[in-house]
Amino acid sequence: MSVLSCGVLFCVAEALLPQGPVRAVGRMSIGMVLFLVVLRPLTGPVPQKIAAFLKVDVNVMEEERRQMQQVNESYLETIMREKSEEYIETQAQEMGVSAEAEVACAWQDGLPIPASAYIAGTAPPGAVGPLLDRVEQELGIQCTQICYEEVTDP
Repeated sequence: MSVLSCGVLFCVAEALLPQGPVRAVGRMSIGMVLFLVVLRPLTGPVPQKIAAFLKVDVNVMEEERRQMQQVNESYLETIMREKSEEYIETQAQEMGVSAEAEVACAWQDGLPIPASAYIAGTAPPGAVGPLLDRVEQELGIQCTQICYEEVTDP
């Protein structure tokens, strides 16, 4: 309704304007005011309803972010653990030791780091020491955190 009444008022004002540059400036001014009158409803309740519809609960987003971070940390830890176990078993095999390894990781600066290792297997005499030294050097696991258990074949 306001757009219609504004349009009628501006038509009357335009008819009363004299010919020449005054009329051109008047038309531009009338057009700008009419443009603002047309856009006025967009600043009212419609954008507020749209904003309310699109509003996202910050607590829900934070919970989802925390869950995704836990999943990512779990994947990282699993990958690090499996690769470390595979490395130990490969090194043991190269040294003539038949072994299976289990590695536990600790978190340091946001990354899983191998922290301890349990190695069970059979080894020829003198092969266990060099294996444990290599695990300590290459993976950074302290020697006090590496446990080797000799397993006898049945």
